[in-house]
Amino acid sequence: RQSWFYYDNQANTAAPIKGFLTKKEDWAGGGTAVNPVTLYSYDAVGNLLTTTDPKGNITSVVYDTTYKMFPLTTGNALAHKVLNEYFGVNGVPLTTGDGLSGLWGQVRSTTDPNQQQGKRSYDIFGRVTTTIAPLDSVAYPTQTTEIQYNADYTKVTTRQRVKSGQAQTIDTVSFYDGLGRLIQTKTPSEVLGRYVVGGQAEYDSRGLKTKQYLPYFSANPVDTIEAINSTGPRSTIEYDAMGRAVKTINPDGTYASAAYDDWMTTATDENGHKQASYFDAWGRLVKKEEYTGADGRSPNYPAKPYTLYAATLYSYDCEGNLLQTKDAYNNITTITYDVLGRKIAMAD
Repeated sequence: RQSWFYYDNQANTAAPIKGFLTKKEDWAGGGTAVNPVTLYSYDAVGNLLTTTDPKGNITSVVYDTTYKMFPLTTGNALAHKVLNEYFGVNGVPLTTGDGLSGLWGQVRSTTDPNQQQGKRSYDIFGRVTTTIAPLDSVAYPTQTTEIQYNADYTKVTTRQRVKSGQAQTIDTVSFYDGLGRLIQTKTPSEVLGRYVVGGQAEYDSRGLKTKQYLPYFSANPVDTIEAINSTGPRSTIEYDAMGRAVKTINPDGTYASAAYDDWMTTATDENGHKQASYFDAWGRLVKKEEYTGADGRSPNYPAKPYTLYAATLYSYDCEGNLLQTKDAYNNITTITYDVLGRKIAMAD
């Protein structure tokens, strides 16, 4: 697809003056088709003020008068408006009367066209600590987040409101290592005082996840980290020198494997069944091969030489749209697109 870009209200062949994109024209296919045009206008400091779509509908933005960088109001052609408030901007203090606070320029509230308002509060590092949806309140916020640092892990406690106006929350505690990687989560179970421990993982020196442990129950408090049981049921992942997974061993000892070539990836599942995928230079799947036989890794499928029984071919246009698939029985499915890349027909 072809598009023409116009800057600073000049012809598309003229060199930009300020670099403001003021017009975009998309090719509609030639002939009698009219190219759709989108127009843009800006204020003196370069803020986008209006966008006019090909049908003449205008979206406008109003910025604060002091800093001229914060969009206070966004309106569309139907006069629907979205209003934003920012801490420290347009008369809003860094700590408001309702107890919400934030750093300069952070969004305090957003009001949608239906006059429904959501609010946020932040900690001294600018991280969201409180989120209040339209039906909730400061006393009973929708979600709160508390971050606590320890010597060898970081604990993040999230409390999600169950029902507006009521005190009950569902608390989830996530634990991260010093590199910010998730190493464990704890959530309430269906039994009071018992928690589900999940997400326990170990990483190698490259930061790749090498072990993933299965969830289990614990009676320890929700905010205490559980030591990893190195003999517990887990999945183990092995990688090649490029960080690609080559073998995944399941808790029951079964395993799946993968092998990589320049343009091909071979995947073998836990039953020893093999598939091969071929890719082009853009990473698009162009051929999928499926085989009968097995390599004997599973007692349910004794070793048997692989034999190709099905191949599916995929072809694309120059824009990356899938044009055609052809299966092992020569059944062909074709897809047709318009000049804007939208699917308009499919035949099989």
